[in-house]
Amino acid sequence: MQCSSDPDVVLEVENPDGGEWLDLRTLGEGLTPAEYSMRYGRLTRLAGTGRVRSRISVGGDVIATVTGPHALLDSAPDIDASGLEASPDVYMRPRHGAFIVACLSTRAVVHMSSPGASYLMAPDSAPEGVLSAFTALRLLAHAGASTAFTDPADDWWSFDEALPLIRSRAGTHVGAYGGTYRRSKTHGGMPTVRRPVVRAGTREETVNVEYPDDGLSLSAALGERRSRREHAGDPAELSDVVQVLARSAIGARIGTGPQGEHLFRFPYPCGGSLGELDFVIIANRGSHHGEPLSGRAFEYSPLRSTLSELTTDPVGVRETVRTYSQIAGVAADELQYVVVVLADAARVLAKYESVGPALILKHVGAWMQTMYLCAEDSDLGVCALGGGPGDVLPRLCGADIDDPTRAVAVGEMIVAGRAE
Repeated sequence: MQCSSDPDVVLEVENPDGGEWLDLRTLGEGLTPAEYSMRYGRLTRLAGTGRVRSRISVGGDVIATVTGPHALLDSAPDIDASGLEASPDVYMRPRHGAFIVACLSTRAVVHMSSPGASYLMAPDSAPEGVLSAFTALRLLAHAGASTAFTDPADDWWSFDEALPLIRSRAGTHVGAYGGTYRRSKTHGGMPTVRRPVVRAGTREETVNVEYPDDGLSLSAALGERRSRREHAGDPAELSDVVQVLARSAIGARIGTGPQGEHLFRFPYPCGGSLGELDFVIIANRGSHHGEPLSGRAFEYSPLRSTLSELTTDPVGVRETVRTYSQIAGVAADELQYVVVVLADAARVLAKYESVGPALILKHVGAWMQTMYLCAEDSDLGVCALGGGPGDVLPRLCGADIDDPTRAVAVGEMIVAGRAE
């Protein structure tokens, strides 16, 4: 491949001492070799820890600005420009007329203009200096190249599956990590605690949690715990389902956090004590006060310990039940209850960066084990499902939720009466 004639490509790094950006081509002017080595080494360390930015300009226009840990843009060895293409690790998304570009194998984030993105997607048209910089950032690779991330041995995962696993871990994350409260500070405070799917004016019933006097020991519950998906027997009472759910999930206010957020304690471990989980109970074949219960849905709020019936779309309820019956392997006319776990993701992400989504799923798993143990000490059988529809709330309610970040479906269990 022949590179296009190289116009004025400028590779720069931010001056850590303030002032003008530093042109890497002239970095050593007026310095002894030892002084240049010290200066270049310092900039390499600062760029490598994300404490200075870099940028690429072509013909006087900045086409890319690099943030986060990265190599200096002139650090790529002499490259063979033939057969270069976008690395299989690269992904991008549009934002405000430009593009955010990242690579799974690095922690750098590149804010790229449209011309920069066109060079990335069509390297044949790129100046040689741009090719060298993009190679240093691992944005370009030779055709047919594979990586440990996107082409692991035996193809054990896809790019989409690898992305959340890699980006949620310290050292392979992008941006900040942990409880920074950045979004809370940007928006002037934490999101308020709210009911995700209950409309104003909906009647709610207080759930008083009751605990068995002669219940199973923890050791016995752990020993007996298993997934139970026998739904053909007599339907469970809604009140029994709510009781077991409340025992596993009820929250108690314990204080206030540094940004004024309410903190709660739960029967399951909950990092940050924010209480982002909420629950919807879909009754397909149940019982309520001895009467048949079908085609209805309820919300249990663990922070208020209340039960409220939702206004639902009958067609949407039937479609949702069919979906869950297929996932669970239980006939739709036998399936009794589905408990859908919702997450107020905005509350967690207002505090946590990078780790937030993984933290929510950890909480779901911790609640599921607690629900299993509570159900074992009852007349109910429960079974966690591996997944479910992402549009469960619009299906049930017949309309889109006004803010999807406040009610994300993140888990589900099926529940039924236990014959033995």
